[in-house]
Amino acid sequence: MDDRDFEELARKQQELAEQEIAQMQQALEQSNKNIDKQQKDILEHAIDENLEEHNSKKSTLWIVLLLVLILGGTYLRLNIQQPTRRYDEAVQYFENGAYEAARDGFERLGDYKDSMEMVKECDYRYGSLLLAREKYNSAINVFSRIVDYKDRNDVVADLSGTAVNTVATGERHSVFVRSVGTAKAVGDNSNGQCNVSEWRQVAEVACGADFTAARTYMGKVLVTNAVLDWRDIREIAAGTDFIAGINGHGQLHYYKNGSTVYLNNIRQVKACGDVLACVTENGNAVVSGAAVDVSLWNGLDEIATDGQAVYGLKNDGTVISTNGRLAGLTGIKHIFAAANTVFAVDKENHAHIEGAVLSSEFYAKDALGSGDFNFTLMLSGWKDHLLVLDHTGRVKFFGTAQSGDNNTDDWSDIMFAVRQR
Repeated sequence: MDDRDFEELARKQQELAEQEIAQMQQALEQSNKNIDKQQKDILEHAIDENLEEHNSKKSTLWIVLLLVLILGGTYLRLNIQQPTRRYDEAVQYFENGAYEAARDGFERLGDYKDSMEMVKECDYRYGSLLLAREKYNSAINVFSRIVDYKDRNDVVADLSGTAVNTVATGERHSVFVRSVGTAKAVGDNSNGQCNVSEWRQVAEVACGADFTAARTYMGKVLVTNAVLDWRDIREIAAGTDFIAGINGHGQLHYYKNGSTVYLNNIRQVKACGDVLACVTENGNAVVSGAAVDVSLWNGLDEIATDGQAVYGLKNDGTVISTNGRLAGLTGIKHIFAAANTVFAVDKENHAHIEGAVLSSEFYAKDALGSGDFNFTLMLSGWKDHLLVLDHTGRVKFFGTAQSGDNNTDDWSDIMFAVRQR
């Protein structure tokens, strides 16, 4: 091999070596590129994750801020702006005399400002308005919510003192008048004394031993065991076997044993058992059915009888009686009597009670609401038992029950009315 051949071989080997080196470098570069791409992908992925985390934190922060703003606005609206607006609306209703709407608004506000006190004031104003319109049932329902507020107790006690008898009881039966002018009776019906379901426009009821009588709005008198052609009657009372009524001219009608007698100049009539007691226009007393002397009685405002004794209330607030019970008691504004017991209500609405065992039972069962007339609207009784209508419209029975005449638990919607004198 000459030198030229040797050089040629060396040159080719050099070229092969250079080609291999170039290939190796190319492969190395490609490998580096692949590594760089992987690293780049890893880096970009890391960056994306960091961006996502950052954006998520940023979004969470904005959401929190937005919720704070929303909740803050809601709190401001619900606890400051809205109550203020609703309170102003209730005040506007109140000032316009819309007391029911005002009361509803104040009640919904709870303890906001003086809302609870304004609820009472709405009841007081609305109750007074109803009284002025002679809507006595509705007025009593309203006043029952505000015991001891302002002069509410005096108002209710005065109403009870002039209440029309819409609850009554006889020897073995009891009856009441619904606010719609219908009647319902319970107890013994052996003589038809409970046959009152067909009566309409009833304004007042009274019970004898075995009959029921009613006065209608038109002044007529209905009786379960008789037919009476009485007109313009404004007040009735009944005893064991008689019925009495006063017409608009002060004439007393007295019916017994099928005949009627008349007496003029009568202002008030009460009856229980065999006793009839009246106050004349000039303040004297007229009594029948009891061996009592009332000839010297004068200056009377009211009269009452428990079936045995007679009690009078003079116009100076002094009590007089035929049996000495509560005699000389002063500061009295109303008297009631039934079941051999007398009740006197003083100017503080406290009840003074004296009589038979019934009086202690009456106290024991708290019929008057801790011994006062703030909760009592009407008393009606017979010789040995008593019905009490309280300010919630419930009737309580005290004394001796017979033949279911005490089944008054389901009585409701009882009419309450006041007698104008």
